[in-house]
Amino acid sequence: MRRVLLLNDIDELEVCLKAPSVVVKEMCAVLTTDPSVQVLLKEKYGIEAVCLCKYISPEEGRNNIEHTDQAVGKIVDFLDSRYSAHFSELLKVKGMRLFSAVYSYRLYLQYNGVFSLLLGLNRAIEEYNPEELICFERKMDFGVALKDVVGLLQGIKVFVNPAPNGKAEQLPGVYERLLRRIKWLAHPSLLMTAPSKIKESLSTFNPLRRKRGGVSGSILLFDNLYDLAFLKTEFPGNAIVYKYESQCEDTAPNLEYPLALKLESVEPDTFTPLQRIMAGAMIDDFNANSQGYLRALVWFKDFCSRHDFKAAIWGDSPVECPKALIVEYLLAKGIKVVGAQHGGMQVPRINDELYWSEFSRCNQYISYGFTKNDVHMAWPWLDPDKVTVLDFGSSRAMAPEPEGSQTTDILFPAMFNRPMLDGGVLREKPETITSYQKSIIEFLDANTKYTSIIKPFPYPNYKTLSVLPILEKKKRLRVVDEISFADAMFVYKPRAVVLELASTTLYEALPRDCDIFLMLDRLRPILPDALESLKKRVYCFDSMDELLSQLGLFLEGKLAKKRDLSFYNRYVFKSDSKEQILAHLEAICARA
Repeated sequence: MRRVLLLNDIDELEVCLKAPSVVVKEMCAVLTTDPSVQVLLKEKYGIEAVCLCKYISPEEGRNNIEHTDQAVGKIVDFLDSRYSAHFSELLKVKGMRLFSAVYSYRLYLQYNGVFSLLLGLNRAIEEYNPEELICFERKMDFGVALKDVVGLLQGIKVFVNPAPNGKAEQLPGVYERLLRRIKWLAHPSLLMTAPSKIKESLSTFNPLRRKRGGVSGSILLFDNLYDLAFLKTEFPGNAIVYKYESQCEDTAPNLEYPLALKLESVEPDTFTPLQRIMAGAMIDDFNANSQGYLRALVWFKDFCSRHDFKAAIWGDSPVECPKALIVEYLLAKGIKVVGAQHGGMQVPRINDELYWSEFSRCNQYISYGFTKNDVHMAWPWLDPDKVTVLDFGSSRAMAPEPEGSQTTDILFPAMFNRPMLDGGVLREKPETITSYQKSIIEFLDANTKYTSIIKPFPYPNYKTLSVLPILEKKKRLRVVDEISFADAMFVYKPRAVVLELASTTLYEALPRDCDIFLMLDRLRPILPDALESLKKRVYCFDSMDELLSQLGLFLEGKLAKKRDLSFYNRYVFKSDSKEQILAHLEAICARA
């Protein structure tokens, strides 16, 4: 029998390797949504696996992101229009977007992952023509079950563009046979011994009040503040810091509502079958967890009524409850909500998830340096009056250091590789990133005349670093995983840094005395003017072969240094960043 196995993470692989009924090496194909599975199988067991993102081209990946944007907006807008007004009345505040606040960002990651999985799996089945497909019964994020969506395998038309009257078209023979022969295995988490039940405590916040003179009213600070942590001690007014305490007792009452939410019938041309499944999972999750989500909000509503809040500030995306609901409540109340950038390369490049994680959750946004015009170029459809962009710079950015002695030739900060079901195909494909990492590691290992250090995400394992099985075999390369990249730059003083994608590490490397070699992301392109400026400081490439070729010339001393700081001074560093932020917040409190 021709059997195909689908694995989504290392846990599932470990179960299969121990299960006598599922012999991995006897499968006609092993498919995966996580390149960590692919590399581990190859390096440890000599078994070839295929990552499903192989079947999705960069152009198609970009189209899938645009489709995800539209689908997420359609789903949360529909549910908010149907249900949120009722809860706004109970909370005595108008205009709350309950489903957008609680689910939009998670839905964005989940929908794109499931959509891409189905597209890749559909094409893999056409290639391998299996008689049996083996999958794990997997629950994803807010309760979407893989079992619920696999029935849509029969073709892209069925889960994207429904047939008339919502009925699926006649299935091709391979799918009609296969859908009767899907073998479901228990997910690894279901096979583990359940921990002793811990008393569930309700969500609350622990207020720490800090009083300073000079400004009337109070300002609300949400931990974790990241770049804005200095506000806890330096804000010249009355600041109340809220830190989420999951184990605190919450005495807030339940929000009484005699309402069981349902995904009522909609016209067939309104939702695709996949969109109906995702919307239904959100409703099921809300019905099961709404009291937990809302009790902290009821408690906060009472607390808020006893304070004269002029503004609220977050330094980390408020995408999880109860913080997400509290921010939405403040916006609905007309209280100024200020968000802040907390990582590199958000803009000036096209990065669609920022709308769902950042710009829809504030009305002012402190950026490292990108402007309102940059945002308009990246998102021309975004209402320019929706968010005011304040290009104050990063309060943690360091002034450029002078040239000095360097002790290491190459530093490579191998990045965390997100699998497909965790937003991995919202940027350059995870399989492609893994291939970049493998090529860089092989190059560094082969160049024995030069010192190289691999600096992965702190304390990596097989789940977080897909190339770890390869690194374990490279005895000559030094791996440093116990310190941050910024600290590694200071300690090891590399001549060059190699980056497989632009992220915060790029911003941390820019002011250092080193050359930078960067692979460009085809799914999140940098805006043209910014890219032109970046290229004055960074060697940028569309091909890994070209990057390694130029890196070889650099090691031989045949490339000129690039130290132009126009990009850094435009998009990262401002010498008076703290002063601008403090002055702006003081002005908000004075005006309100």
